[in-house]
Formats: sequence, structure tokens, C-alpha cells
Amino acid sequence: MILLPWIGIGCDSDREAVRIENQDFRKVTASSGLVLREEPNTTSTKLALIPLGTEVQVLEEKAEKVQIGDTSGRWVRVNHNGIRGWVFGEYLASPSKQ
Repeated sequence: MILLPWIGIGCDSDREAVRIENQDFRKVTASSGLVLREEPNTTSTKLALIPLGTEVQVLEEKAEKVQIGDTSGRWVRVNHNGIRGWVFGEYLASPSKQ
């Protein structure tokens, strides 16, 4: 996997993200599915529920780790069936690890 710095203009959150090579795919590991959100936070609008085992294309990953409940991880922007949004990355795994 090749990680490239994300250079944003005018938005602090862009500077905290890392762009991922377009060929990075990961599978959902959350048994109840993974919520795809409009923005990288738990109060953002829900766009979809991605089922367990579904493969998504990773577009970028936030550099900063956050704590959600008992789990620490990064928000990851993904493409799921043409819908782009954010998921909590601790519930994604490389297809070979699933």
C-alpha cells in the first residue's frame, strides 16, 4: 500500500487526512454491519449500513485516532456501491485477513 500526503486548501480537517492508493480494498468485520456516514463523526447523517463481509474501496484515512466507546481507531472514507462516505476503520480488515 502506498500512502500519499493529502494536501487540502482552506480546511483544517483535510490536512489531517491521508489519501490512500485507489486499489486499496477492505472488508467489513462488524457482525451487525458498519454504518456509512456523510462526515467522519458518530452524529453525522447515516448514508447506508454496509453488511458484514462486504468489500469497500478505501479513498482516504484520517491521520488522527479517535475513541468510540471502548475502541480506538481512525475514520476511513470509502466507496460502497457508488456511495462515498466515512466509516470507523477499526471494523475494516484487508481481504486476506478476513
